[in-house]
Amino acid sequence: MIGFWYLELNVHTSVLLQELADLRHVHSKVKKQYQEKMAELAHANRRVEQHEAEVKKLRLRVEELKKELGQAEDELDEAHNQTRKLQRSLDEQVEQTENLQVQLEHLQSR
Repeated sequence: MIGFWYLELNVHTSVLLQELADLRHVHSKVKKQYQEKMAELAHANRRVEQHEAEVKKLRLRVEELKKELGQAEDELDEAHNQTRKLQRSLDEQVEQTENLQVQLEHLQSR
């Protein structure tokens, strides 16, 4: 009878040892997968940080370009205003010249 219990205990121990070996193997595989996923996550986080930094730079550049555009528009408006003033002045000078020409012709015809 002791031999039977001993044999059954050995079989049970063998089964438990096999289960333990299987669990260790599974644990090793899961641990490796976990480490791979953590490495992927760390890499993804670095990429996100890089993209965020790039977005920040681009936003700053957009703001700079908006400022430059505003300044260029102001300069263009000023140039248009100056052109209109010059055109008005030229028109006045042409009108005065024409008036003087008419007066001159009138005086010469007397």
